[in-house]
Amino acid sequence: MPGLSDQEGLLAMNAGLLTIRDLFDGLET
Repeated sequence: MPGLSDQEGLLAMNAGLLTIRDLFDGLET
């Protein structure tokens, strides 16, 4: 992905991890 800065990449990774964690929290409930 051209034009993707390190900061944007970290933000995307953090958003993905939060989404995955929310999904697992929903499954555990």
